[in-house]
Amino acid sequence: MTKAAYDYSEEAGEGLENIDANDLGTPFLALLQSNSPQLNKSHDKYIKGAGQGDIIDSVRNAVVYNGDAGLDFIPCHTEKRYVEWKPRDTGGGFVMAHPTMPEDANRDEDGKTRLSNGNTVEETMYYAGLYMNDGDWCRAVIGMKSTQLKKSRQWLNMMTSLKMDGKGGKKFTPPCYSHVYTLATVSESNSKGDFYNWSIAIKETVDDAALVAQCRDNRQMLLNAPAHKALPAAPDDDIKEDVEAMAVDKDGLPF
Repeated sequence: MTKAAYDYSEEAGEGLENIDANDLGTPFLALLQSNSPQLNKSHDKYIKGAGQGDIIDSVRNAVVYNGDAGLDFIPCHTEKRYVEWKPRDTGGGFVMAHPTMPEDANRDEDGKTRLSNGNTVEETMYYAGLYMNDGDWCRAVIGMKSTQLKKSRQWLNMMTSLKMDGKGGKKFTPPCYSHVYTLATVSESNSKGDFYNWSIAIKETVDDAALVAQCRDNRQMLLNAPAHKALPAAPDDDIKEDVEAMAVDKDGLPF
């Protein structure tokens, strides 16, 4: 937290009235893998002291979890997208996020879902919410694809299994932002090698009214974002996308 000798409280926010969340870029929480540029000393994204399995904030390009203690995260909105990518041999890069799987999508001999134009498509589950950083709740998005989809399903099952007592004793499923979740990482492996994946656990109920309001505001901001805006998901062991590719479109969210 920045401290100053002068008391700026009477001029709070002046000069920033016309700035909204889309102007700031979309922070993405991503797992660092062995091929992440943040671990390459010759790369301009290099983070001193970062290691495999750390979680970074892509806009700040800073580690927010390094294995010491779990990262608190409150999901405010969830949505599935089918993210289209150009092949690396044609320049690579993010194309767009489709709301449904394109009709011309088919599995190729390598097991990838490919379109008639040669691009690939990956099912991606997005979790947009707030994470705790230095005592403040900061907005961020998590994208899960490929090997991470199993973790995504587990997380969704946690959310939908929660029940609370409503009026008249009737049970109901609370909003996704009713609970804080602890995020961490775990080492896993498959036929393609070793990699890090998400670890997710329920921590506690969100009881603070001001925080609930912040979650509601964050969700509403996401729902108001232009539908054509999108961000690709974090890298994993299957598709070796660079972490820096996550910020292809910083003007909006994948909703």
